[in-house]
This record gives sequence, structure tokens and C-alpha cells, in this order.
Amino acid sequence: MSSVAAIRNACMLMVLVLCSISCFAHTQPALSDTTPRIIPVTTVKVDNMKVYTGTRVTKRQWLGSFNLILATLRLKINNYTPTAGEFNRDNTFKFTKPNDCTLQIGLPANRVTHTFDLAPARNNPATIYFIDIRNRTQSVDVVGSEIKITINYEQNGHEVLANCIDNIICGGGMWWADLEQLKTEIYLTPAIEAGKITYSKARVVVSGQIRSAGFNVVVGYLENFGNQGVFNMASKVFTDILNRPDIKRTFTEALNSNLGRLPVALPNPLRSITIDSNGDLVFNKPGTY
Repeated sequence: MSSVAAIRNACMLMVLVLCSISCFAHTQPALSDTTPRIIPVTTVKVDNMKVYTGTRVTKRQWLGSFNLILATLRLKINNYTPTAGEFNRDNTFKFTKPNDCTLQIGLPANRVTHTFDLAPARNNPATIYFIDIRNRTQSVDVVGSEIKITINYEQNGHEVLANCIDNIICGGGMWWADLEQLKTEIYLTPAIEAGKITYSKARVVVSGQIRSAGFNVVVGYLENFGNQGVFNMASKVFTDILNRPDIKRTFTEALNSNLGRLPVALPNPLRSITIDSNGDLVFNKPGTY
């Protein structure tokens, strides 16, 4: 290679190097965006808080609906037949008529009817029968954590027969009595079982006055035993009835079949039910299931 060519090549290489340096020197690094970012501020209010506290049905709402359902209640209590030995040949219980009590509740499209038995009570010296006792009015209220159902009854004819028998003091006798101002107060603790509204326990308080239809030893004894004593016995009988699986099932079926009368859509599935301090019903309240 001639010296002239070598010099030309060296000059071209120098030009390329200078151009590269110039380009690098004029390349600016990318600038970050320093514009202040505006973040909207939301004021925290109760209305903005979406914490689920359960589905609430106000006391006024559910009492109104339950009273409409209970207005359909038809109850008949009878365990007496006038024909001795017709159903029971045991002399002590010879006027017993089995399976002649009925409980019906619900609107026509969702009506539930149940027939059940109530054995006569033996309170020496008498066997005590209840005769065709029927409800007249009923109402629903709330007492603390319980639902209270008050039932008043018709007063037609004699409601009690005390058959004085198998005791030396009477030898035999048919003593009739009337129940005056008869009332049952039913206290139910609401519960959820198998996804349905029901009650976990029931207690019944029966009150009124028992009056003999004319003087007789047995009813006089019952009055002295206490009007309160007689109704304490009746309270236990009715409490046992309401806690029987078949009766509880009837109430549960009737109530759940008529829940469409509630003005609030209930959660599905139902897991719990509580009565708030103000009487509201709260379903699926966190921490209660």
C-alpha cells in the first residue's frame, strides 16, 4: 500500500471516530415525569362502608307479617268422647278419644294441617279430660330474645270433665268445669335448622280460672289445688306438645311456606337468626354461626 493510501485510510477512520463521539455527546437521557399526580380523596362515612352486618327485618315489618300468618291459626284441643270404652277399655281412662286435636296454620295456598293426640291427665281422684277447646284470637309480640304468641279461647259450654273414679272418696262421678279467661302465652326462641326458620325451644304459660258447674268434690279440690296448680299442669302439657318433633315440624313448615309475606328478601342460605335489642330480626349476622 502506498503512503498516500495509508494516510487517506487513517483520515477516514479519524472522521468516523469523531462523528461517533459527537453523536454520543448530544444524546440526552429520558426525563422522568415529575408532574404531580392528583389522587381523588373519598370521605369515609357510614354510608360508604360496605361491611355486611346481616339482613335486617324491622320489628314493625316482621310483626305485621307474623300476625297475618298467625291470623290463620286454627287450634282444637279435645281428648274426650261421651261413649265410655269407645276407644279405651281401661276403666280409669274410659272416656279417652285419641288423635282428636288439630293444628292448622297458613294461607290457603300454603296451609299446613296436623292431627295429634293429647292423653288425659290423671290427678287423683280424677281423670281430667279437655273438651273441644278452640282458639278465638291470637297475636304476636317480642319479649327480649323470644317471640311471644298469645292465644285466647272461645268460652262455649264445659271445657273440662273431671271423671272421679278409682278412688274411695268418690266411687264414681262426672264432674264438669268451665275455663274462664283461658289464655296461653307461648314463648319461642327463634333458630335456623337445615336452612329453615324454626325454634330451638318452646315454653308455654297457661292462665285462667276454673269454675265448677255446680258444687262437687273433685272440682272443688281442683280449685283448691289451685287454679294455679291446674294451669301449671296445663302449662307443662302444652310445653311438651310444642317441643314434640311433629308439632315443631308443623310450625316450621307453615312458617317457611308463608315467608313470602315478609317485605324483605332473605339471604340464601339462612344460617342464623337473632332478635336485636330493638326487636328487629337479623339473619346471618356475622359471628352468630
